[in-house]
Parts: sequence; structure tokens; C-alpha cells
Amino acid sequence: MVCRRFKSSCRYRNKRKREKLKTRKLNNKYKSRKIREESCKKFVLNLSSRLLTNEEYLLLGKGMKFIPTPKVSSTYIRKQIMKDFLELARKLRCRFHYSTNTIKEIHPLYLQTGHISPNGNNALEGYITDTKLEISRLKVKQFKHNLTLAERTAFNYLIKDDSIYISKADKNNTTVVVNTLDYINAGTNHLNIFTFKRYATSFIDIIEKLKPMANSLLVSYDITQMFTNLPQEVLLIAVERAYDSFDK
Repeated sequence: MVCRRFKSSCRYRNKRKREKLKTRKLNNKYKSRKIREESCKKFVLNLSSRLLTNEEYLLLGKGMKFIPTPKVSSTYIRKQIMKDFLELARKLRCRFHYSTNTIKEIHPLYLQTGHISPNGNNALEGYITDTKLEISRLKVKQFKHNLTLAERTAFNYLIKDDSIYISKADKNNTTVVVNTLDYINAGTNHLNIFTFKRYATSFIDIIEKLKPMANSLLVSYDITQMFTNLPQEVLLIAVERAYDSFDK
């Protein structure tokens, strides 16, 4: 009876330990998720009328250069490996038949002919056949997703939503979300301002008014290499001084 009672209490104690450990893991996971959400919200600026979910914040907080794991099957991977090996086998046969063991300089504009040569000797063909069999039996491990199921769902929703425009900020790593109509209207307003048109085309009017002398010789120079080591501020001052001294 004592042993039976001891075993029962021991099982109950172990069960409580497992439950506490499971609860502690869930709490730590929830806390880490909250910390990641707060960190991602600092790098996502939502200027649109759409309310972003926590999963969308977690997704956008990864940055615009983040690449999700592609959905590829093991059959597709084996086909790609087989395709690359067949190209290698073609080059091996060409080298076996036509190589002279001399090093020649390849022209930079040389184009490959894609010539398919006949089969080589038994050793080469045996190697090619064995390798093709090994590739066909190759076991490819599935790629692990770098996004959770909720983040993949949010990714699909953001792609299908045409009412928002997502881009990277100009000055920092913040991801900006704006309404598509607001983005288009802002660009249209810049194009419709007359001052931008005047400054953009004023130099053309000046060039058209220039009249060279009768015995002058027109020569063009490439001056792009003159300003490679100049700071931008010095260059702008020099251009303004030359423009002001020009006879308008």
C-alpha cells in the first residue's frame, strides 16, 4: 500500500511539474511575441486608413529586403539538379571529343553554341548514368518556413490589397504604409507645380538662345571625371557662381 501510494503521489507531482513547465513556456512565448510586436511597430509607419493586425506588423517589421521561403516541391528541386547535371554532361562530352589541352583566351563576346556531341567512352558514360540514377533517388528535405502560419496569411492579404502602397522610407529603415490614392495624388501634385517645370526646362531656353561666333569651332568635352573627388557643397557653390556670372 505504501509503494502504491508513493507511486500515485509521485505521478501527481510529475504531472504538476509538466503542467508548470508547459505554462512557463507558453508565458515566455507570449512575452517574447509581445516584445517583438513592440519592436516591429517602431519600424513600421502606418499612414493609411487601414488598421494593421499584429501579424502584419510582425511581417512588415522584418524589412523590405526580407525574402520568405519559396514554396518548392522535392520533385521540382530534383528536376533542377538534373537539368544542371545534363548541361555538365554535355560539356564533359564536348571536352572529351574536342579538347586539345591548350589554353586559349576566350573572347568576351563569345556565345556558347549549345552543341550536343556524341557519347564518350565507357568510363564517362558510366559516370553520367550512375550520377543520373543517384539524382533520381535523391531525398530532398523540405525547407523550413521562416514565417509562421499567421504571418503567411497576413502576407497573402497584403499582396492582394490594392488600396495600400508599401515602401521603404528615404532616410531610415522604416517601412511606410500609405493609401494608394494618396501616393498617386502626391506624385501628381509635384508634376503639376509650375516651378518644377520652369526650373527643369530653363537651361534648355538658355542653350537655344546661344549664338556661336562666325569662325568658332564647336567641341564637346567629357567633364564627368573632373568632379569625382569634389564634395557636394563645393560643387554646388561652383555651379551657382558660374551660373550667376553667365550673361542671361
